[in-house]
Amino acid sequence: MSALRTEYDKLKAKYPQAILMFECREFIEVFDMDAVNVANITGTILTKSSSSFTSVTGFASSMFDTYAKQLIKAGYCIALVQESTN
Repeated sequence: MSALRTEYDKLKAKYPQAILMFECREFIEVFDMDAVNVANITGTILTKSSSSFTSVTGFASSMFDTYAKQLIKAGYCIALVQESTN
């Protein structure tokens, strides 16, 4: 299991109601059912993953505010997970 998958599972267990978004440099990635929900609301492209995640979508960090507003308006809670520099 990848470190990202482990982190996702840990955070999803703690915040099951939130759509978890992982910011990696200038890109935001969303996984599994969170990815399906984000793609359905925002129109981002949903792909099937060959990694440990079933579905993946993503977008440029510059689109975060736009997509966050759409998701919140649709009734979703979102959490942005940023990489640590330690």
